[in-house]
Amino acid sequence: MTSGCRLLCFDEFHLHDPGDAMLIKALLEHLFQHGIVLLATSNYPPEMLLPNPLYHDRFLPSIALIRAHLTVVALNGEEDYRVRHLSQDNAFCSGRMWVNPNAQQRQLYDLPSLPANRFR
Repeated sequence: MTSGCRLLCFDEFHLHDPGDAMLIKALLEHLFQHGIVLLATSNYPPEMLLPNPLYHDRFLPSIALIRAHLTVVALNGEEDYRVRHLSQDNAFCSGRMWVNPNAQQRQLYDLPSLPANRFR
């Protein structure tokens, strides 16, 4: 499944099902063993990913993996960056998204310039 994969992104990462939690543990182990970069967003810190007290203790090893191999960054400041510069022409709100925007798109939509192929 991850053959040739160097970066895996999860958006809104959260778990409610203990079966899914066990699958995620195996996936995390595989990713970290093979040096695949994981980028995940979540509305919860790792300790709250499987909140059900009946199953939470089974997910503690996965939480330990996350804490050991990933940098967890809390974005809980005063400013909600999701609505920053929001307008009708905003790429996200209009359904436009670029994996590798060209210079004209960067300038037109005020997109940041990112170094090519740079991730930790």
